[in-house]
Amino acid sequence: MSDGPDPGGWIGRIVGWCFALLVGAMALSAAVDIIQGIWWQLCVGVLVALVVAVVIAILRHRSRF
Repeated sequence: MSDGPDPGGWIGRIVGWCFALLVGAMALSAAVDIIQGIWWQLCVGVLVALVVAVVIAILRHRSRF
């Protein structure tokens, strides 16, 4: 037997990388679809969290004096 590179090894790695890219693209597409469906709820949630954070910061600042 020869000690040369195994052609099945690099072909298998290329196929593995292609499969990984395909699965990654599918996951990214699904994530974008989910975000498109709930984007306004996310915006409302961020706005509420921002208002709460500002109120807490103001209350903490006033209680120090």
